[in-house]
Amino acid sequence: MNSKSQPSGTFREVTEEESKEFERILAEARGGGGNFEEREIEYWKNAKPTFSDDLIESYNLFINTIYDPKNVLYTSCELDGSPLRAFPNAKVTFIDKNKKAIDAMKGNEEFQDPRVTLIEGDVKQYQGKRLHDLVILLNPQIKSKVILPYLSDGGYILANDYHYNARQLKNIKSVVSRGTIIPRNDVQHTPTRYTPEITGIGKAADYFWIFQKKIGGIL
Repeated sequence: MNSKSQPSGTFREVTEEESKEFERILAEARGGGGNFEEREIEYWKNAKPTFSDDLIESYNLFINTIYDPKNVLYTSCELDGSPLRAFPNAKVTFIDKNKKAIDAMKGNEEFQDPRVTLIEGDVKQYQGKRLHDLVILLNPQIKSKVILPYLSDGGYILANDYHYNARQLKNIKSVVSRGTIIPRNDVQHTPTRYTPEITGIGKAADYFWIFQKKIGGIL
């Protein structure tokens, strides 16, 4: 796949051609030989939601250290259901443009929970009935500012930086930084930990950086 290089810290939209190429590579990775389209069909036929112990551990640390949310928005979720288990006191809205992923969640018993809302679509067109007090940006292919209208004043954002979402939020005047959750490192034998400093942006992509929307902040 050919793509132009980009300066560090900038945001580049993924093109339709690149998106198709990502899907092709993903399909090939999900199976052995044979036609990748057939493997992709078979994969989604049996697809089930996934739950990450590492993510849940980071979310639990957020609850214990910062805030226990009541209304969570998770965009670009695909099959990751981790917030459902991590935030037992919250309603959780999952949004993804991938209909197959949303259908897989709808067919799973755990997602019959009345706390869950499942939406197939683009978060840019999302029209929720109420504002959320936590938005999760975990590898989304959207600009961070897109989610600000859905976040209540004083609400929080948890963002990693694979698509520069943390770096974008750091430069948005209507939000303030509230620290960093550094994931567990089994090699160095360090547990998941929180620091009130914003650290590692531009050096590590898989930390969770915490931001808070200012009360009455200008969007």
